[in-house]
Amino acid sequence: TMRRNKISSCKNGDVSVRESGSLVFEDNEISSNERAYIQIRDLRADVSIKNNTFSNNKNGYLSIESAYQENLSVLVEGNSISEGGSNNYFGSIQVGSMRQGTEILIQNNTIENRGDGIYVNDYYNNTPKILGNTIKGTQQQSTGINVSGKTKATIENNTIENKQNGIRVEYNDANGDGSSVIKGNVIKGNSGYGIRVENYAKPVISLNDIENNNGY
Repeated sequence: TMRRNKISSCKNGDVSVRESGSLVFEDNEISSNERAYIQIRDLRADVSIKNNTFSNNKNGYLSIESAYQENLSVLVEGNSISEGGSNNYFGSIQVGSMRQGTEILIQNNTIENRGDGIYVNDYYNNTPKILGNTIKGTQQQSTGINVSGKTKATIENNTIENKQNGIRVEYNDANGDGSSVIKGNVIKGNSGYGIRVENYAKPVISLNDIENNNGY
């Protein structure tokens, strides 16, 4: 457990955890570091990353990747990510390569950056929920919410603005299900497309407000 810590003005403000038991990373403040890569890898138990503040770090991302166990829980909720200065590049919230039956919930995060906002990649037909996030580009680059592999996501009630692209869903198995839900999102003021569906993805798209983008 890591709670209520401050990591600031360091050359290396990274946090790296591998092969741990249940992990709680909450209410921490990580700011003004040269590097701030938060890497949680090779999971053996549940992960909760809540109510942290990441601000004005020159380089970094929040990554939860790879698991040894099935049926885990991954929660990323209520975090604030602000890239800060124009020379900074804080990448996405990334969740990838979980095992079968993993419950993934990414909700109510606020992200202001140049890179992808939220990126989820999966190989086991998991059904991540990406709900109520606010994603704003500091420049019109990258994608707000990007889902790929064999992932059947629910993407609902998010706001994405001033990115290059809004939401992208891709499913790479011609014989798989490919279903997902894109509902109730506000996607506006992006320089590229609002929603893009690729390969064998079969989302149900409804009740979205898509405006002032350069493509659907």
